[in-house]
Amino acid sequence: MHRLFFVLILWSNWLSAAEVTGLYESRLPVMTQSVDERKQMSPVILQQVLLKVVGSRGALDTADLTSLLPKTTNLIEQYQYYVTNIDSEDLTAPETFDLWLRFNPTSLDAELNRLNLPIWGHSRPEILIWLAIDDSGQRSMLGSDSENMEIPLLLEQAADNRGMPLLLPLMDLQDQEQLNFSDIWGDFSEPVLQASQRYGAPVVLTGRMSRVAEDSWNIRWRSFYAGETEQWQSQGDMNSALQAGIYVVTDSLADRFTQLTQNQNEQSITLQVSGVNNFTDYSRVLDYLKKLQSASDVRVTEIDKAQLTVSLNYAGQAEALNELISIGRILEKDFIGTQTEVLGYRLLP
Repeated sequence: MHRLFFVLILWSNWLSAAEVTGLYESRLPVMTQSVDERKQMSPVILQQVLLKVVGSRGALDTADLTSLLPKTTNLIEQYQYYVTNIDSEDLTAPETFDLWLRFNPTSLDAELNRLNLPIWGHSRPEILIWLAIDDSGQRSMLGSDSENMEIPLLLEQAADNRGMPLLLPLMDLQDQEQLNFSDIWGDFSEPVLQASQRYGAPVVLTGRMSRVAEDSWNIRWRSFYAGETEQWQSQGDMNSALQAGIYVVTDSLADRFTQLTQNQNEQSITLQVSGVNNFTDYSRVLDYLKKLQSASDVRVTEIDKAQLTVSLNYAGQAEALNELISIGRILEKDFIGTQTEVLGYRLLP
């Protein structure tokens, strides 16, 4: 994915922030650039990609991949080697490599459909993380400009492994006035949700991270999404504990979205979108709807002043469509519609 989650970057790309790239590619260290090793490592890298595309570890754990893995070579679209010790001070050390593979999205999706596995699209809900850290009595809160970059980089890698967009708060004066260490540690949801409003992320994740031994951490996690909350814990070294937290919330979100679309027959859905005042607005609405996972045959059926009526076919429940639309920051649910089967939205600025 290679997408930094720092908020300063987000401001300049606000409207497309939930569009995840790099889902069909991944890389792993290799010893050589030989064809034999590439063939040997390709199924391993494919399984990393499957985890990002499907989204849920549970769905993959129950799937029989024995017919898919032998086809790995035929699914590869591109490959490349990266020298990973190019900045090494030891000039006598042999080169080390990462093998990068990109798989053909159309071909891989067809295989996943054949195996009856869900496919989680590119539009995914961003996760805003508030992390309070107690390091043997030294207390701090993680922000996008933290001096120690170890934790942000570990979080970024965990999110990249699962194809999830993350945000870290600025922790500027506004954040500090609304939220402090004790609010997170005391598990007070009201100040957390209030401070999160400025970032607009659909998912808010808090973590209470404490060192329990020299290289052992315990993190108590809590997620907030669509009025619902979940809690869990993770333990281990810093990387394992942080990774486990990201993986659990990703599994939960993937199950929520893909269960609403998997094995669903297409149905025709009508949307009425207000606030469409010019051709640029018109193009934004149509381009966004055409990119939605499981949506097809998107057509404008009526234009009435500043309102568009759009029909589309959707392989899923209307509830899932509403959730997908809400995470993109393009359309906001506005009204029920002139008929019960019409979904009403307003175009955001």
